[in-house]
This record gives sequence, C-alpha cells and structure tokens, in this order.
Amino acid sequence: MSNILKKSHVDGLEVVTLTGPDCEQHFIVAHPSRSHPLALFAKLSEFVAETDAAIVMQDVFADSRILNDAVQSIGEAFDEIKWPVTWMEYPEKQIGQNIVCLGM
Repeated sequence: MSNILKKSHVDGLEVVTLTGPDCEQHFIVAHPSRSHPLALFAKLSEFVAETDAAIVMQDVFADSRILNDAVQSIGEAFDEIKWPVTWMEYPEKQIGQNIVCLGM
C-alpha cells in the first residue's frame, strides 16, 4: 500500500493526514476564533478523541500575557499532557498551535 496524503478543514482545524500501511499521521494547525480564542484546545481534544489518535508534539504560539489561561485550557481539554509542548511568544494576545498526532 502506498502512502496517501489528504488535506481537510474540520471546525477551525486545518488537518493534513498521511496514511501509511501501519498508521496515520495528522498534522494540525488550529486557528482560534475571535470570540473564544482558547476554545481551540477543546476542538483539538475532540478531533483526537474522534480519530483515536495520540498527540506526540505540540507547538503553541501565544502572547505571554495569556500563557496561564492557555495552560488552564489545555488542562481542561485533556486529562493529562503526555507530550512535549513548545511555547513561542506571539504578539497581541493571540494564540495558535501546530500539532502532530499519530493514529492506529
């Protein structure tokens, strides 16, 4: 079986999925909404549950002034964080993230 590459948009998430013979890899870019910017973590949690995937790394782009709120939102969206999270300063109270997931 050859690898299959698919791009989709799911509820504020841009998802590129690479399907191979043994597993799927999801590369996700989550875009915050203006009214509820931290809701992107809950959207990610729903996607991970629906696809039976596991996060292997996460990059978060956020203004340091909302770091505590972002950490709390991740904690509310996931029971336990078992992957590395890299925080990068991003101006103007905005937030975004890149995520890599593996699914079987």
